[in-house]
Amino acid sequence: KEKRKKRKKEIKKEREEKKRKEKNILKSMGIRVKVFFFKQKTAYEIKECDWSSDVCSSDLPIIHSRGAWADSFRLVEEEGLDQAVFHWYTGPLEVLEKILTAGYYVSATPATAYSPQLREVLSMAPLERIILETDCPVPRRVGDERIATEPADVSYSLKALAALKEIPEEEVARITTGTAEELFMKSHR
Repeated sequence: KEKRKKRKKEIKKEREEKKRKEKNILKSMGIRVKVFFFKQKTAYEIKECDWSSDVCSSDLPIIHSRGAWADSFRLVEEEGLDQAVFHWYTGPLEVLEKILTAGYYVSATPATAYSPQLREVLSMAPLERIILETDCPVPRRVGDERIATEPADVSYSLKALAALKEIPEEEVARITTGTAEELFMKSHR
């Protein structure tokens, strides 16, 4: 009986600590892009973008929410963030709807060419709410081969998104570039 009581106290303490960490993580955004990792309903790591360009010196949170989509959205919403990008979002469409309604963005990676979940999400998201990225250095698939990505490979994301949306590449480039410029410059002010 005592062991059970002790374990219940430990669980309660762990939950309180988890909530405290989640709140502190979201409050710890500085003057650079912050990347928040949420996995299995636990925020376990923050990684600061250390690029030197002014474009990356912003308060724009990039949310990695694999496996914890609803909880990640809830945390971002509870924090009252004006903007966020849900990186490589492949979660439930009902959470996607909330993300888009809240004014947040999702990203298209080279996986747009082959990931059924990402393709479904991007086909539902308006082009104005999508930014292009490479997920560098995560490899992209070419048949059975995996090729490490680099920033210049954003063209693969562009081509895959244009094919998926059945829109000319130039139009996708114009719209997504405008979105990215507006988003990053707004967060830089």
